[in-house]
Amino acid sequence: MIKVATYNIKNKSASKILSLKPSQLERFGKNVELIAKADPDIIGLQEVTKEEYEWLKEMFQENYFICGNLRGSVGITNEACPIMVKKSKGYVTDFGTFSLSNDIYKIGKKYPLAFFPRVATYVNFIDDFDEYFITNAHVDNSKIIQKKTFEEDGAMEKIIGFATSNNKVIIGDMNAEVNGPLKDFCYRNFFSDAALDLGKTYKPLNMALDHILYDDEELNAYDAKVFSNEGSDHSLIMAKISPKGR
Repeated sequence: MIKVATYNIKNKSASKILSLKPSQLERFGKNVELIAKADPDIIGLQEVTKEEYEWLKEMFQENYFICGNLRGSVGITNEACPIMVKKSKGYVTDFGTFSLSNDIYKIGKKYPLAFFPRVATYVNFIDDFDEYFITNAHVDNSKIIQKKTFEEDGAMEKIIGFATSNNKVIIGDMNAEVNGPLKDFCYRNFFSDAALDLGKTYKPLNMALDHILYDDEELNAYDAKVFSNEGSDHSLIMAKISPKGR
């Protein structure tokens, strides 16, 4: 069993690049405190700036593997979707970052009409008993781009096609509720949402944009929880995941 979480750490009222202002440092500190409180085995984070990424490494690298690359944007939008994996729980055999575009291998590439590039980080993780393929993504909020991302043989299907285990989990801020292209994607690939009963995790729009999708042919999900604080306008969500029969 592993505790899997996802959290978009950005507050839309905060500066994209942190400077040494007490309010912004306080906000980031609240996010760090919340991650420590939730104590996930694996957590995917979205909208992590270059500076925040370095701070996360300083604060968590003793206890977590921290995996993933920046998405290759120019200037203030050069952010990452890292995955943190608790060292005491198991080990990472492989990790990397794919582009959410027509060319998933080319970081910095974007779908036509997208405002900036999007990325998804993956890890292959093994604990004492099982192997998991976990992907963390922050999907574009454009309906046109979401359709391309989740369509058959689109970027997300190409990425999960590299899974070396049937225990597949996709976490992140999908910028959509489970309907339309995301619902079709889940149906085709046998994914259910462990966070479905948690309600609206993005407060400004009162929508459920954050998801823990799991292959329901292979996995069980239970004990989903939601955590909120003032550090972000998203909620941190977490669920326990285990292979069926465990």
